[in-house]
Amino acid sequence: MLKALESSFSRYGLVGISAVLVDFLVFQVALLALPENTSFPALHPEQIANALGMAVGFFYSFVLHRNWSFRSSGNARRQLVLSLILLGMNVILGGLILTFLIRNLGIDAAFAKLILQAMVVVWNYLIFRHLIYT
Repeated sequence: MLKALESSFSRYGLVGISAVLVDFLVFQVALLALPENTSFPALHPEQIANALGMAVGFFYSFVLHRNWSFRSSGNARRQLVLSLILLGMNVILGGLILTFLIRNLGIDAAFAKLILQAMVVVWNYLIFRHLIYT
């Protein structure tokens, strides 16, 4: 088991799994707390809940990825800025994908969120490994 944790992908996976749980928990709590008809123009409750979950999961995972998953000693400010740009792209693209899955394909919000999270895990690892934590 300890030998497996020597690879950045294994560490990324463990941090990712725990971040997904944090994200999912915040998403579910926010969905319960938000009214169906929000006062935010053109935003659905699942989009707002998704953004909140992703933001909390982001800060949790940034610290762990930088210090443990990728063991980076690079410029933390640069990595944070690039990671925030990636978060913004994930929130926008993720919100669109989530809304499409729920409203166009009729998939349950919780299951749609899990599908989205699997997609984000794959593209984020590639971006982290090759662009952000180099």
